[in-house]
Amino acid sequence: MEEMSGIVYPCAACKFHHKKCGEKCELAAYFPPSDYENFKLVHKIFGTSYIKKILKDVPIESRGDAVKSMVYEARARDIDRLLRDRIVQLESQLAELLNAKASLSLSLPTVTLHQSDEEFWRTL
Repeated sequence: MEEMSGIVYPCAACKFHHKKCGEKCELAAYFPPSDYENFKLVHKIFGTSYIKKILKDVPIESRGDAVKSMVYEARARDIDRLLRDRIVQLESQLAELLNAKASLSLSLPTVTLHQSDEEFWRTL
């Protein structure tokens, strides 16, 4: 929970879950309102329950670093997922192109050059 100009803003976790953010919020210190996108990504990868469990298992003085680590890990996994999706898409396109190439080579007549044709092309 963060107060600005007399207005109380819920932390990113409470905003995400549409909950009222109180003074006892476990995640408010680590996910301020400005960190909404980071929380959304960390939640997508780990889930709120697991985030809370990790923070309970880590000493208080190291919890900020633990949150930074979770954000870093979530971003890396998200980028990896995007790249994996792109690779699958490109592999599919490659398979389509190879199939098109194979069907073209089947439909084109085979041309065989005779000795006289080769001599003709060398003279040009």
